[in-house]
Amino acid sequence: MQYLEKIDERNLDSKKVVGARVSEHVIAALNSAGDDINMFGYNFSISKVIEKALNNTLLEIKEKNGIDYYKLMKFQRKVEKLYDDIKLFLPEWEFDGSPDDDISVFKESFMNLYSINADSTLTFDSYLEQWEKDCIVAWNQHLKSNDSLQEIILKDGYYNIVMISPNADREETLNKMGFGSSDE
Repeated sequence: MQYLEKIDERNLDSKKVVGARVSEHVIAALNSAGDDINMFGYNFSISKVIEKALNNTLLEIKEKNGIDYYKLMKFQRKVEKLYDDIKLFLPEWEFDGSPDDDISVFKESFMNLYSINADSTLTFDSYLEQWEKDCIVAWNQHLKSNDSLQEIILKDGYYNIVMISPNADREETLNKMGFGSSDE
């Protein structure tokens, strides 16, 4: 018997109410079953059934096209936050696109490679990790080409915009700021 339950990252996400048209007989049957199953020491909720079905659908989609849409949306939210931070801290930055554009290009690129190499070792996770590193390099090159003293680093899964003095050692500066070496 297990007393500990592994925490799923998805359970920590904020929730959103969804509406769906479902047969009233199915809902009535589930409500009735919920009352009866308690006598056997079990319980369930319609919300959990729906959430599990949606998560299982995402897993099934990943099996078909290789894309983990949950991780992709988490990545997109992270990029959106970075774009917002850049607009706030670096208003002179000119964007060549948007987070939606970036994600569309990423998906198209991955699906093209995945369809060609379906039996290879190409995984969504490794491709996303490399894509993220390449984005950081491109963003920082853009900053340097505009004589910016800021740099974008990835630390503990989050983007940080840091000020790097042109006369200081980069790693030493990051250590002093509490970032240690970046995830790059």
